[in-house]
Amino acid sequence: MNRETSEIDYRPYHFLSSPTAFLLPNRVTVSVEWGRKRLRNEHVFSKFRLFDVEVHADTENASPAIDASRQTLPANNDNVLVNRGLALDMKGNLDAAIGEYREALRVNPSNDLAHFDLGLALDDKGDLDGAIAEYREAVRLKPTIENVHVKLGSALFKKGNVDAAIAEYQEVLRLNPQNDSAHYNLGIALGTKGTLGGAISETRAALRLNPNNPQLHYSLAYWLEKQGDRNEALGEYRTAYTLSPENLQFKRAYERLARKPKAHRASGPRKPGEGA
Repeated sequence: MNRETSEIDYRPYHFLSSPTAFLLPNRVTVSVEWGRKRLRNEHVFSKFRLFDVEVHADTENASPAIDASRQTLPANNDNVLVNRGLALDMKGNLDAAIGEYREALRVNPSNDLAHFDLGLALDDKGDLDGAIAEYREAVRLKPTIENVHVKLGSALFKKGNVDAAIAEYQEVLRLNPQNDSAHYNLGIALGTKGTLGGAISETRAALRLNPNNPQLHYSLAYWLEKQGDRNEALGEYRTAYTLSPENLQFKRAYERLARKPKAHRASGPRKPGEGA
């Protein structure tokens, strides 16, 4: 597992039996990055029961309590539709999932989670323009969610809009300087523009936060080799291979550079994230 994050969205809730608003979790998003795969689980909370013990002098005049156990969500509730879409998405049925997300947005066009999940599904289908549009709408509705900016940046990068991608990664780091994925992706974007110093600096920042990630060591080795630092690049390739000995890309990169004479600059490393 490369990374696991949890995001909790709190909102005020009011109960008929209490004049006080309670700040309770409305949505919990758990994201897991496992190799090149993305797993997400969303928990949407829509009803709570307020437990209270009171002493009344006149119980006959007490207000009737709502029977929360009998409250149910309508089948066309936007959050229910989003959860249906997620279940279908996890099974690999992207077309059906997209249909559920679109229906959720028909019910509630301001559901930022539906826009984000629709963007992810469209991204997985290769519809980058559609994904970018949905990510942008999710960002407009909820500009402080880091993962939306990361995914928007990655989609923009794949479209070739590197400067816009850089801006998204930088926004993530403004929100949270400890986001290792943003550092890593920003490093790749800067390296693509030829800013090797920035690529190395951002990849080192990601490694400080996630030192046992072999992909980060490989990425750092790649930029160091491009810069001409053979010895340190070789050490990083070795570390990546040691942490993930089954990865043929890491093995071949290490063996290739190890065979190169020290007096010559090695050439031809594969970019971070490319296959063997």
